[in-house]
Amino acid sequence: MSRRKPSAAPAPACVQWRLPHWAGASFLLLWWAFIGWIYYHRPETAPRWALWPGLLPDLSSASVAALARAARLSACLAGLILLGFGLGAPLLRALRLVPGGRLEAACVGAGLGLGLTGTGMLVLGLLGLWNGPAAAVSLAAALCVGALYLRFGENAAVPAGTADRWGAWEILCAGLLSAAAAFNFLGALMPEIFYDALVYHLALPELYWLRGGITATPENLYSGLPMLIQMLYALALPLGGDGLAHLLHWSFGAGAALLAYSFARRFSGRKAGLLAALLFYTIPTAGVLSWKGGVELGWAFFELLSLSALARRLEAGIQGRGWTVVAGLAAGFAMASKYQAWPLLPVLCLAFPAALPAGISWKDRCKETALLAALALAALSPWIIKNVLFYGNPIYPFLHEHFSMGPLPRWREVLADGGSLSPASLFSSWEGARAFLTHPWSLTLGNNDINSIGPVFLLGLPLLALCRYRCAGLRGAWLASLLLWGAWSLSSTLSRFLLPHLLPMCVLFAAAFEEGLDGRIKALCRPLMLFLF
Repeated sequence: MSRRKPSAAPAPACVQWRLPHWAGASFLLLWWAFIGWIYYHRPETAPRWALWPGLLPDLSSASVAALARAARLSACLAGLILLGFGLGAPLLRALRLVPGGRLEAACVGAGLGLGLTGTGMLVLGLLGLWNGPAAAVSLAAALCVGALYLRFGENAAVPAGTADRWGAWEILCAGLLSAAAAFNFLGALMPEIFYDALVYHLALPELYWLRGGITATPENLYSGLPMLIQMLYALALPLGGDGLAHLLHWSFGAGAALLAYSFARRFSGRKAGLLAALLFYTIPTAGVLSWKGGVELGWAFFELLSLSALARRLEAGIQGRGWTVVAGLAAGFAMASKYQAWPLLPVLCLAFPAALPAGISWKDRCKETALLAALALAALSPWIIKNVLFYGNPIYPFLHEHFSMGPLPRWREVLADGGSLSPASLFSSWEGARAFLTHPWSLTLGNNDINSIGPVFLLGLPLLALCRYRCAGLRGAWLASLLLWGAWSLSSTLSRFLLPHLLPMCVLFAAAFEEGLDGRIKALCRPLMLFLF
C-alpha cells in the first residue's frame, strides 16, 4: 500500500494583522462606516450627486472631424509609447531581467524608454538640434528600433500570465477602471486651461522649438525646473499640439494604474492588483490631472516604477541586482520631473538597505545603495548641468542670491504658490503643530475643490498601521511610503504633490485588504468599499 505524499505547506501570507483578526476587522469596518458617514453627509457633498449626469459627455453630437482628430492623436500616442518601448525593452534584455508578465514588461520597458527619450531631447536641445531634419531623423530611428524590437526581439522568457476565469468582482473592477480611463481620455481632448501648462509646461517647449534648441530664458523663472515630462511634450507638440500632450499625461496615469495592478498582483493576487489600480485611478485629483498638461502623473509613474523594481530586487536575491539599475534610473527620472520629487532618493537610500534580507552584510548593502544613488543622480545630472551652464545655479531659481549677483528671481513667491511650508513653522506654534497632526483629516474632509484626494487616504491609513508586511518587497514599499508621506507633510500643503506617494499606498492598501481579511469579511466590505472609495 503506497504512502500518500504530504501536501506542500501553503505559502505564508505577505500581510498579517498586528491585532487578533476579529479585532482588526471590526475596527476597520467601524472606521470605514464612521469616515464614510461623515464624508458623505457634509453639506457640500449631497448636491454633487445631482451633477453626475451633466459630467457624462454627449457622444451623439461628436462630429466626424472630432472623431478623426481623436483617432489621429491616439495613433500618435501609440507611436510615442512604441518609441519608448523600443528603447527600454533592449535595456531590460541587456540586464538579463525577466519581468513577471507581458504587462509588467511593457510598463517597465516603455517607462525606461520614455525617460531616456526625455533625456535625449534635453541633450539635443542643448546642442541646438531642435530643428526639423534632426528631430525627424532621431524620431524615425527610434520608432524603427521600437518596431523591430516588437517584431523580432520579444523576450520569450516573459510569462504570458494565467488564463483562469475572472470572477464577478474582478470583472466589475476592470469595468470601472475601463470606464474611468475612457472618461479621462475624453477629458484629455479638451483645450488647455491649466495655468502651469500655459506658462511653462507647454509654453517653454514651444518656445524652444521656435529657437531651434534649449536656451537660457531667465525671463521665465520656471525655466530652471527639472522638465523631463516637458521634454516628452516637446515631441508631442509638433505632432498633435496640446491634445497629444494631454493624452501623453493621460497615458502616464493609465500606465501608473497598470503598474500598480502588476505590483499588487505579484504579491497578493489579481484581485489585489485590480483593487490597487482602482483605488488610485478613481482619486479625483488623478482624474482631473489626466485632462491637463501637468507632470504629476509622470512623476507618479516613475516613482512607482522605482519602488516596484526595488521590490523585485528584494524578492529575487542576488540574481536580481539588475533591478537595482532599473530602480536607480526610474528614481532619477522621477526626480527629473519636479523638484518636489527629490526626497525620493534619500528615502530609497534609507528604505532599501533596511529592507534587504538579513543575510547580506552592511558593506554589501552600502555598495548596492551607492549604485542606486549613483544611477539616480546620473539620470538627474543633465538638468543640474543645464542650470549651471545657463544660470550658474544648479537649483535655479531657488536660493539664486547665493550663486549670482545679477537680477534675483522671485523664487519665494514660487514656493508660496506651490503650497510649500517650512518645517519650523509647523512646530513653532500650537496652531502649526495641530495642523500637522490633523492633516490626514483635513486633506480628506476639508478639501472640496478639484484638488480633492477623496476618502482613500484616510480610510486606508489603519491598514498601514495595523498590518505587518512580511514580504521584503512590500515591507520596503511600506517604509518608503511612510517616509515619502512624512517628507511631503513637512514641506507642502498641495494635495496633488501627495498623489505620487498615494500610489504605492494604494498597492499596500489592496494587499492588506485581500490577504489580511478572510472571505466573509471581504464579501461584506466590497459593496461598502465601492460606495466609499
